[in-house]
Amino acid sequence: MSCCDSGPSSILFSLLSRGPPRRLCACASSRPQVWLRSLRSPSASLCACAPSRSRVFQLATEELQSSFRFVRSLPSFRSLPVSDQLRLVWAGWARLLVLGLARVPVLRGIPTQHPGVPGGAAQRLQLVLDMCAGLRTSVREDAFLRGALLFTADATELECGDYIQALQREAERALYEHVRTIHRDDPARLDELRRVLVTLRSLEPDTVAGLFFRPVTGPARVEDHVFAMFFKS
Repeated sequence: MSCCDSGPSSILFSLLSRGPPRRLCACASSRPQVWLRSLRSPSASLCACAPSRSRVFQLATEELQSSFRFVRSLPSFRSLPVSDQLRLVWAGWARLLVLGLARVPVLRGIPTQHPGVPGGAAQRLQLVLDMCAGLRTSVREDAFLRGALLFTADATELECGDYIQALQREAERALYEHVRTIHRDDPARLDELRRVLVTLRSLEPDTVAGLFFRPVTGPARVEDHVFAMFFKS
């Protein structure tokens, strides 16, 4: 049994419930602040930039905060040790951000040239945005996708790795079952969603940061900005 086994496994409860959190998992009380203290305080210094870059930065920041508000509303996430929460945020912020930004039409024409970001990588990211936007996901599909992207065993040194991996499988299973039920006449829909998940998981966070944040933050650590938005959400 997972160290974080905390009751019912219903995906609707785990991912979509907005009720009070369930009891903390057994490992949540051990060393919750160790990794948190290793983070530096967020740096707020920004450099001047062209309005278009500023607008891109603003929209990306707002979407990142929106994604984090969703994440922090999940009882299954809140029941994890703080160290695991922060590791999941750092492992998945770029995937969650790009999925959310696909719903912002103005960002489907983002500038694809910036020092330090290879042109091919920028163009690939634009294609990913277009792919996600073309799916026109429902609210429930979007929630399941976010869950599958958030709960990832790719994060290192997780205390509740088995439980997190189970949540990922549960989110994927719920997504696929939902699609089979709602889109019976569109069998290709399932393959498209699987392709999006694989593509988003293969994104390089450095490319996402280079296009959406670094043109404004300059040399400041993106880690500082990401965690500042998480704690602010």
